[in-house]
Amino acid sequence: MIKKTFLSISMLASVSFVQALILESEILNYIDGTIVGWTSVNSIKICQKKIRHFLKEQRTVDGVSQKLFDLAIKEKKNTITPLEREGLVDFIADFVLFFEPFIITLEPIKQGITPLVVESCQRRNRANSLLAAWTKTPEGGTEELFRTNIKTYRALGELCMDLLNFTEDILSSCPKAINAYHDFIDHYRKVEPLVDALLTADKVIISHHGDLYYDLVKYIVEHFAHDEQVTVEKTNKLYTSYNIKKYL
Repeated sequence: MIKKTFLSISMLASVSFVQALILESEILNYIDGTIVGWTSVNSIKICQKKIRHFLKEQRTVDGVSQKLFDLAIKEKKNTITPLEREGLVDFIADFVLFFEPFIITLEPIKQGITPLVVESCQRRNRANSLLAAWTKTPEGGTEELFRTNIKTYRALGELCMDLLNFTEDILSSCPKAINAYHDFIDHYRKVEPLVDALLTADKVIISHHGDLYYDLVKYIVEHFAHDEQVTVEKTNKLYTSYNIKKYL
């Protein structure tokens, strides 16, 4: 059992933390380690990081540096200014922009994970969440769903927390996918220094934070079985077959 923490919906003014749920839907027997694999776990973790940054990020709204939570509290107290209220449009636009890649990842498996979304929302007394509504939205209709239904900072904050809650529930309910992710990370860390040495010998300079570097290491890692020992010889062969210079 993987114990995690997540944000509570109860009050935007004071965020509490509780244990993630272990979902019980039978669909988990079919999707854990298959439809939901290590790549899904990686995408989920990236999404969570972006959401937490989005919630904590300071923005200048009506001449004052404020967080989404600051504005939600002002809304609740009816102390929000007209310009602050208008700033919600920019918050929603930015949210849709960063959330779009995650939605693209989820769309092909939406039908498979819908029972999990519904269960998570119902067990948290969030049956009317926009996240639950998303499962019934036609492909390509997500942006319109958000723009039409998010009318307050509180609503946007609640959607963010619903997403964090659900993704934590998924991670806690898919042990095979989590194990596969840990195997990938373990292999990645072993392959990385070998790749660095090969790039240096090849006089190739690329950023460790760029997509090309990640794609190269990922390509090599995926050719090792989860229990296979990482070797210099096989890494060299895979590096050669990738032929990184054709991408430069």
